[in-house]
Amino acid sequence: MKTPLLVAAAIALSLSACDRRDPGALYGVRLGDAMSTARDHLATSGDGRWESEAGSVPALTWTATSPTAAPLRRARLEFHKGALVAARFFVSADAPEASGPPLVLTSVQVIARDPAPDGGRAVTVLSLDCPEHADEVKALVQRAKSARLVENRASVPASNFRKNRRLRQARTIL
Repeated sequence: MKTPLLVAAAIALSLSACDRRDPGALYGVRLGDAMSTARDHLATSGDGRWESEAGSVPALTWTATSPTAAPLRRARLEFHKGALVAARFFVSADAPEASGPPLVLTSVQVIARDPAPDGGRAVTVLSLDCPEHADEVKALVQRAKSARLVENRASVPASNFRKNRRLRQARTIL
């Protein structure tokens, strides 16, 4: 008798999970995504064009056809060893992602929100593990420390830092 109830509960949970957004994703992409996955999952609100760049840090850039009408005006996705390590979103000032603390530091990423030259906001998401962006991460954290802007340093007990390399890195740059 318990088996049909368990099956029904599992189906209900799986259906409700399909509607949930990934809390680690921004505009449908998340750090660690492969290039094709990031391109396929980037949630844009209108038409745009893609450009790709080769080099030490391969990148994909999406630009809205009419940037003034779209909340997401431009996105630059940067990859290292095939994984997304940096995402730079240029959004309108009233886009939901534009609001929030100027700097958020977690155990795996740093998110910075800065004014953009066009009046919108630049939202930058950087992996703490990427050697290509290590200097940029350190500069953001140093800027935040001097202005006392850091939020969400690491929401885990200090004893866990010894167990997790990423958490130790986050602690050392603070």
